[in-house]
Amino acid sequence: MTRADGRNKRWTQKSILYRGALFAVAIAMGKFLFSSSSSGVGLCTTDESLSIEPFGTVHPCDCFSETYAEARTKFREAAKERGAQLFELTIYQNYTTDIAYLPNSDSNDLLVHTSGVHGVEGYAGSAIQVALLKSDDRLAAAAAATTKSKRPSLLLIHAVNPYGMAHYRRFNENNVDLNRNGIHDFRSVLERDANLAHYADFDEQFNPTKPFRFGFFMELLPKLVQHGFGHLKQAMVTGQYHKPTGIFFGGNKGLESSNAKLHDFVKTFLDETHPPRSPGSKMTWINVHTGLGSSGIDTILFDMGCGGDGACQAKNNEQEVAKVFSESLVPGTSTGGEDVQQGYDLMQGSTEQLVRALFAAPSSPETNNENDNWLLTQEFGTIPSILVGRALILENMYHNHHRAGAKPKTAGASLLKSAFYPRTTKWRRSILVRGLRIVQQAMER
Repeated sequence: MTRADGRNKRWTQKSILYRGALFAVAIAMGKFLFSSSSSGVGLCTTDESLSIEPFGTVHPCDCFSETYAEARTKFREAAKERGAQLFELTIYQNYTTDIAYLPNSDSNDLLVHTSGVHGVEGYAGSAIQVALLKSDDRLAAAAAATTKSKRPSLLLIHAVNPYGMAHYRRFNENNVDLNRNGIHDFRSVLERDANLAHYADFDEQFNPTKPFRFGFFMELLPKLVQHGFGHLKQAMVTGQYHKPTGIFFGGNKGLESSNAKLHDFVKTFLDETHPPRSPGSKMTWINVHTGLGSSGIDTILFDMGCGGDGACQAKNNEQEVAKVFSESLVPGTSTGGEDVQQGYDLMQGSTEQLVRALFAAPSSPETNNENDNWLLTQEFGTIPSILVGRALILENMYHNHHRAGAKPKTAGASLLKSAFYPRTTKWRRSILVRGLRIVQQAMER
């Protein structure tokens, strides 16, 4: 083989890889456009009421919102009507995290439900929470339908990242990803190799300062061909602690206001209101997120954001989790979901890591119930992952490098709403049906 033949062979191989990558992107975009055109894009006014047993009849318009202010109002009004104890954490300026507590003195168990850790993703979790609170009989009916005679006490935490929710951002007022910020000792992440997950290898593609000359996909394609999608996803989702204007920035000055106040509230709540150390008691924490997986399909994840931190990791058995949440995908079981969990093994700073120590059981064998404390993520799919990544990158560019005008930021907000909050009849239905079902199954465990 001549040298020219060798060069031609290499170019042929690269051409095949480029074509394959382009074909995969085209397929993803085609599926997205087809599903959007066939699933009823629009406001909830076109939706029909849903009968969700044992929760009764729910109309999506009563639960979903288009703005943070609307979502907050619906949550607080529903909580007051339900007779819940209300708490308010001021996070930034006039933005608050609101908390509703529905105690049950006859039960030692606790169910915690959080929305909006990632701002714009909060509209899904908010709708589930409002649906739970909306009428007096739903929770009673749900409890009566469980195999247990007493429902757990309920703690509903609304809009952990209210600024992000209000501005349709995934990150907070300081451009920090709260699900990478839940670290009590930052020395480990600040001292580690900044390119641990090859974030720096993709820096130009992750953090452009101006629109791509030849379009996002053409600029990304060489890196995608070189490293593969799995490598790219890990580089993105692991998080980073050295570039404040970059995507997935976990902060470098300690806990952000949202995380610090959430941690302190939960600590005080457990110390004074609901001690978690009663023999045989169980705690289930459901943290709702959107963006990964097939549209409307929920995946149950656990031990997220531990990055090898043994103290953070629970001793949950994925088979036990799959048995309880039998209709969801659970990675590590026959149900699937590995594609959603892929790439997170080096990530740190999740909400789970932030609060896990607060639920640690004492050393006494008769009250050691650590395995019965489950901190879980319910992740709802939206659009293809490559399009989610594109939306994150372009929105962050508009937000951090086009401060002079409002139009680019509006375009960025629109991108993230489409990526993390699809307004389709089918998706809204799935959020309410699957979100309420998970709550019911958590009550039954």
